[in-house]
Amino acid sequence: MGKSKRKQKTEIFAVKYASGAVVAETDYDRNLLKGLPVGSAVKIIPISNNRNYQHHKKFFALLDCGFEYWQPEFSVLTQAEEWIAQAVAKKIAIAANDEDFYQRVTKPIADSVLADVRLNRESKLDYEGMKTLESYLDHVMKKAGFYDIKPVQDGGTIKERWSISFANMSQEKFNSVYKGVYGVIWNETLCNIYESESDLDNRIDQLMAFGG
Repeated sequence: MGKSKRKQKTEIFAVKYASGAVVAETDYDRNLLKGLPVGSAVKIIPISNNRNYQHHKKFFALLDCGFEYWQPEFSVLTQAEEWIAQAVAKKIAIAANDEDFYQRVTKPIADSVLADVRLNRESKLDYEGMKTLESYLDHVMKKAGFYDIKPVQDGGTIKERWSISFANMSQEKFNSVYKGVYGVIWNETLCNIYESESDLDNRIDQLMAFGG
C-alpha cells in the first residue's frame, strides 16, 4: 500500500495592528484568507527569523503588476499521452514489417487523433478561470529557475517550485528569488508596458502604499 499524500497546510501572512486587528496585506494572502470557510480555526505563529516582511509585500506587489498583463499558456495534452500515441503507431509499423509504414500511415493517424483531442479539450477550457495568482507565481518561479526536479509515477519528472514561506527560505535566498522573478516579469511582459524599470519600481511602491 502506498503512502498517503500529506495535505499541504495553508500559510497566510498578516500583520497585527495596535487595535488588535490582524490584517492580510497582500492580494495573495487575502485570497487565501477568503478561501477559508467561515468559522475556521486558525493558528497564528509570530515570524521569528530574519525575513523582511516589507520585502515579502514588495514581491507580491511585483506579482500583481505582472499578473495584470500575463496571458497564460496551458498544455492540454500530457507528455505521456503524446508518447503513448506515437509508441502505438510505431508498434503497428513494426508488426506490419514495414519500416516506412510509421511515417506514411500510422504517424499521421496518431498526429490526427492527438490534434482532435487537443481541440476538444481546448474548446472546454475556461482560460480566464485558470488564470490565478497562484498559477502565475508558479510560472514565474519556474521560469526564473527556482524549482526542484521531482519524479512522478509514470517514470518522468516534474518541476516543483520552491516554497517562499518564511520557514523555508532565508532573506538572502529570497533576495535572489526577487531579483530573478523581477527579471522574468520585466522581460516577459512589463518591458512593453513601462518606459523603464524605475517606472515599474514606482508602481510597485504605489501598490505597497495603497495596500497599507
